[in-house]
Amino acid sequence: MVVDEPTAPRAALDSRTAPRVLVVDDDESVLLTVQGVLELDHYEVLAVSSGARALELVRSEPFDLVLTDLRLEDVDGIEILRELHTKSPDAVGVMLTGYASLETALGALRQGAYDYLVKPCDVLELRTTVSRGLERSRLASQLRDRVAELELANATIQALNAELEQRVQSATAALRDQVSTRD
Repeated sequence: MVVDEPTAPRAALDSRTAPRVLVVDDDESVLLTVQGVLELDHYEVLAVSSGARALELVRSEPFDLVLTDLRLEDVDGIEILRELHTKSPDAVGVMLTGYASLETALGALRQGAYDYLVKPCDVLELRTTVSRGLERSRLASQLRDRVAELELANATIQALNAELEQRVQSATAALRDQVSTRD
């Protein structure tokens, strides 16, 4: 049975909410296996068998990582990843395919995929790739937050510096006036 809603409640992971993972594959056995493995790692997993449904979800909900088959019946997996990066630039996309070739792997990576797994993939390889991908997503989000904080701090410093400069100019002018009245 393919599930179109999260199957596990959001769990706390290192005092934060569980990472959200979207799994897209039109092979139900692969979909359920990947979903089960990732849920054991306490991720919030949404599994869908339709590329069109995946596009709807990526457009309307935040995901930290999308693991999608490259060749779906209705939508190309690359299209899902493009939409993911448009909507959530810090999110990570991983391609999963049964059609292993250097050309398809390079094509997926050139289109923004973080990594590329060949079906059937080893459970440890799947877990490691997802874990590293989520770490990259987390770090990218942290970096974006820190850059925003630094930009705000820089703007505040510039405003304070301008105010200080104005005060120095006013104090200098007042001192000149006092010196000139004494002469």
